Amino acid sequence: MKRGLTSSVIILSILTSIGYTQTKFGVKGGLNFSSLAYSSDVEGNKSKLGFGIGGFGMMEYNESIDFRLELLFLQKGDKFENGSEVTQAIDYLSLPAFVTYALSQSNETKFTPFIQAGPEVALNLSAKAKNGGTDDFKEDVNSVDFLINIGIGAKMDVEGDILIADVRYSLGLTNIAKELEDETIKNRGIQLMIGYVF
Repeated sequence: MKRGLTSSVIILSILTSIGYTQTKFGVKGGLNFSSLAYSSDVEGNKSKLGFGIGGFGMMEYNESIDFRLELLFLQKGDKFENGSEVTQAIDYLSLPAFVTYALSQSNETKFTPFIQAGPEVALNLSAKAKNGGTDDFKEDVNSVDFLINIGIGAKMDVEGDILIADVRYSLGLTNIAKELEDETIKNRGIQLMIGYVF
């Protein structure tokens, strides 16, 4: 937890030290198609559908480059077979930071596609396995996860209202399993998000 909060402070310090021209805020939500990548074979392993919701701050550096910091509640996990289907629901408070580059640079354009990439710090909130009953395994999951996100999206001006839609791939870098010596488990996910800028 301490490492995650320290990383978040560092990210905020870097962004606020840059000479950006304008800061805007918004809310966003969407779907998360999450999975877990195991170092060994897991029978019937497949993705789990969850949702994400939260807010963001967007700092415009120039016509092409934005910096964005998000605070999201994200449902992650996966499904696998163990006689019957088991759903692992792992919830996080996530802090993704992005650099976005606009592929169209005209201020007159009402549809502006962009590419984006950046790191993410995720703090584990809960971890439960559901198979008829519910088992809590939060103690077996590391409290902090580090990830890299890449994606594409578009900013749209709809009669004066600014909407931002994006698709991102989330790649976990750290082993979320706390005490497994011979096994690594990492988060993966594809997120579909839409946001509204105030």
